[in-house]
This record gives sequence, structure tokens and C-alpha cells, in this order.
Amino acid sequence: MIETRKSDTWLRLQLSTLGSTAAGAVAGVSPYQTPAQLYDAMKAIGEGHLPVTATNDDMRRGLLTEPLHRQILEEELGYKVHEHDQDEFMVSTLYPWAHALPDGWIFDLKESEHSLEEIPVQLKCPRPAAWHKIKLNGIHGHW
Repeated sequence: MIETRKSDTWLRLQLSTLGSTAAGAVAGVSPYQTPAQLYDAMKAIGEGHLPVTATNDDMRRGLLTEPLHRQILEEELGYKVHEHDQDEFMVSTLYPWAHALPDGWIFDLKESEHSLEEIPVQLKCPRPAAWHKIKLNGIHGHW
């Protein structure tokens, strides 16, 4: 069974640094959260309080269908898409206030350079109406 509820520890890690979800709020383009709401949530975490959060239908659908989308992407690209452990937040020492949490990785061997290129993968599964808006207007800013 795929777990759609995140642990309190995971939520604390996710809310204590800026990731892709927070980036849209910081830029003022998130339909889910204002910059002030993000600030309040991060401040609460800093003070030891865990804000009440809920997994919405879009998040649940994404979590449940990620394995299928990884497989579809593999078939489309012809490369294996490796799953990334969603408890393994990536944080750079240069930017300790930010994190990345890719959905997967593609490892491409560059034979001419004899090196391995690691390509992060971010999977999205928009609803049909959102997909049509994206086709008409391009990808929205909060992605």
C-alpha cells in the first residue's frame, strides 16, 4: 500500500526549508498558499509547532500514480527512471535554507566523456482541465 499521509518528521523537514512547493508561494504564484501563509507555517515550525496540513486530492493522486508515470516516462524516453526515496531531502551546503526532493532520476552514460550524467525527474499529473490550460497557455508559474 502506498502511504499518502506524511509523517510529522517529514512535514517538519519539508516546512523548515524552501522546496519546489514553497517556491511558488515565495514567488506569489501559488494557488494553494500565499507568501504570508508560508511565512507563518515556517515560523511555527521554527518555534516547534507543527501546522495542521492535509493531503488534497491532487497530491493523493500524484502519490498514487507516480509508479505508473515513471513507467510511462521510461517507455517514452527509452531510459530507466529510478525512484528517489521521498524521505531523502537533498540540501546543498551552499543553500542550507533550500531543499530538493525529486520524484526520480535518469542516469545517462556519456560515452564520449566517460561520465555519468544524473538528471532529476519531477513528475506531474494534472487534471484534464488543467492539462488543457497548460496546452493553451504553457506551464504555470507554481510548477
